[in-house]
Amino acid sequence: MVGQLTKTGGFGFAFPKGSPLVSDLSRAILNITESNEVSEIQRKWFSDESTCPSQDNSLSSNQLGFQSFAGLFLITGTTSLCAFLLHLASFLYKNRYKLRNIASQNSFMPTLRLTAKLFDDKDLSAHTFKRARPKDESIKAEKRDTNGSSCEPNSASPLSMSNYTFEEARRTPSVEPASPIVLEIEPASPIRIPISPALLLLLLLSLLLLSLVTWSQSAVVHAGDRSRRGESATSRVVDVGVILDAKTWIGNVSWTCMQIALEDFDKAHTGYGTRLSLHLRDSGGDVVTTAAAAVDLMKNVRVQAIIGPQTSTEAKFIVELGNRTQVPIISFSAKSTSLSSQQTPYFIRTAWNDSTQAKVIASIVQTFGWREVVPVYEDTDYGNAMIPYLIDALQDVGAHMLHRCKIPLEATDQEIIATLLNLKYNWTRVFVVHMSYNLAFKFFKKAKDLGMMEYSYVWMTTYGLTDIVDLMGPPAAEVMQGVLGIKPYVRETDKLRDFRVRWRKRYWQENLNSSITEPTVFGLWAYDTVWALAIAVHNTRITSSSFRNSDTSSSSTDLTRIGQSQTGERLREKMSEVNFSGMAGKFRLIEGQLQSGAFEIVNVVGKGKRRVGFWTSVHGVSRYIDRKGDLRVLVWPGDPDGVFRGYCIDVFKAALHELPYNVSVTYVLYGDGHGNMNGTYDELVYQVYLKNFDAVVGDITIIANRSLYVDFTLPYSESGVSMVVPIKDQPHKDAWTFLKPLTANLWLATGAFFVYTGFVVWFIEHRSNEEFRGRPAQQLAQSSTSLSPHSCSPIERE
Repeated sequence: MVGQLTKTGGFGFAFPKGSPLVSDLSRAILNITESNEVSEIQRKWFSDESTCPSQDNSLSSNQLGFQSFAGLFLITGTTSLCAFLLHLASFLYKNRYKLRNIASQNSFMPTLRLTAKLFDDKDLSAHTFKRARPKDESIKAEKRDTNGSSCEPNSASPLSMSNYTFEEARRTPSVEPASPIVLEIEPASPIRIPISPALLLLLLLSLLLLSLVTWSQSAVVHAGDRSRRGESATSRVVDVGVILDAKTWIGNVSWTCMQIALEDFDKAHTGYGTRLSLHLRDSGGDVVTTAAAAVDLMKNVRVQAIIGPQTSTEAKFIVELGNRTQVPIISFSAKSTSLSSQQTPYFIRTAWNDSTQAKVIASIVQTFGWREVVPVYEDTDYGNAMIPYLIDALQDVGAHMLHRCKIPLEATDQEIIATLLNLKYNWTRVFVVHMSYNLAFKFFKKAKDLGMMEYSYVWMTTYGLTDIVDLMGPPAAEVMQGVLGIKPYVRETDKLRDFRVRWRKRYWQENLNSSITEPTVFGLWAYDTVWALAIAVHNTRITSSSFRNSDTSSSSTDLTRIGQSQTGERLREKMSEVNFSGMAGKFRLIEGQLQSGAFEIVNVVGKGKRRVGFWTSVHGVSRYIDRKGDLRVLVWPGDPDGVFRGYCIDVFKAALHELPYNVSVTYVLYGDGHGNMNGTYDELVYQVYLKNFDAVVGDITIIANRSLYVDFTLPYSESGVSMVVPIKDQPHKDAWTFLKPLTANLWLATGAFFVYTGFVVWFIEHRSNEEFRGRPAQQLAQSSTSLSPHSCSPIERE
């Protein structure tokens, strides 16, 4: 910490102008400050954990590794390899006859030595060895003239270095010495900077690569245009049935999610040859209506799969029908353990099995040391199927279930009241509620009326019920204050946030009077179900939607006339192979049902709910998802001050305790229950001026502008803006410090590519460039410097 850059008046409590509590609380703050009570409170809240490194740790920037330059190495290595292969192919082609003779007359090792010797010879056909040197030839001609030798010029053309060689001069007959020899020497050619073969190949390959990239981008654009223009004409439409209850929140929320999912998938996969067509049927919450809808979809629409129905009771008959017709039944909300793909292979559950949450509830019971738990559940397949798993899980942690409380799905108010009175006077006060939304809302409303949502009661809900606050809003939150619930954890991502915005816009357009703000986990599972089915349909390569006719053609029932789907078995197999990152997380089916993961533990507080921790198979119940830690402060039923805890609240309570009189305090949350304030700090202080609040307790900074509207107590904590720097940053520096910015792997890769590129350049230049010939040491030295700019374009001098 390096001093304070700016300093403010500190944190204080705000009261209306002229409030008599200001002076009394200011004296109380002085008393608790002098008695070190404030220091103890500060240590309680700020000294438990430290996120700063110890002083012994040196702080340094991240090193650059091989991955940072992998693309550069790939381009360089590929280009050099292409140049090497092209030059090798050129050498083999030019010397193919010699190599063929060598190979036919020798064994392997002599052939290899002779090939190496052939490669070591000069390439006299190269441009560097073809050029004659005029100056040297004129000197040799003068020497021959001095010795009396002469040449007879050709009558057809004058003798010149451009058309006459030294060999021809020696073969020419001698003439009289008196005859002078006239040499026409062409002027010296200007200095030229030729491009080396390596650089030429590099340029050609770069141009070729650029052309391929440009062509591929253009082809993708044109292909996308063609696919969009001809999608309706070329895509195979695959019919899929959807059975939902239009009167329920889950039905409406999920249908909007499925429509958006279908649009997103078609937009992201314009080149696919198949396209889903969803056919919605309303179950009305009735088993018979659900069965009739399924028969209609299979018989008349010839659907290849059915998504739904919502409840486990409705799904029981449909699953048997799917098994008979080999049409996959895919449900994202029928979570009952009584339904299993092992018993009915054509049932696929794209949701978490109810049995998975039994361990979570048992872990919470173990964390708080409760010994007896009473489950309260609806008397249906959905409610009954989970109880055996819950009993086993509780026994594993040393807890017991001495009583079970079943409530009929259509229970009247009087039946619910009778059940609650029995629980209130005869059994423990730790309850686990496992029922549907409508029944649960009536149940908690009656429990509140009977005084069972007060202190000493504990209520937990399973994840099928936890989202009731999001669906019913403040009315549900009001009767469920302090309830503890669990729900599947969904990691917050940019994709999910964007989806929520689009979902709200569309859902509110279709449901004008709805107050639902979240698609819930069931809506996210519905979204992922459509994506998974679309992928499986594409991988199945469905070309026909026909059903095999049943042998009982004379029967008059619809069930026997449907037959069996010809693609159902392949579709079911492909569905089990789908694996992708969905909106709700990782989508992967294991034994016909979605693989479960971490759970989120939430607490109903205020007008909503807030997260207090997680459950994972590795760390159990914890505040954090990736490590152990106690849960956040919980609000239990009948504990109105439970959520209002913290450093500022403890200081305020300690100051109130110093007053010579009692002050009745009712805390009101200035936020939405999810950690977000309803406005700024200035707006909060202004609420005191408007007399909407009697005081403000929190980390309110004392500044001049705010003091115009309210009176502040003496500051109970200093505040300001400071600069934080590393306590110690003295890494050991020596002669090899320059190596530290790069990792060892990057240094090794750089050295390897340097040697590799130098070898390629030597291989290309060795037979045609004098500078790459000579002693091995000279060749090695030239190859090691061949990548410098001057060596890439050697200057030829006269």
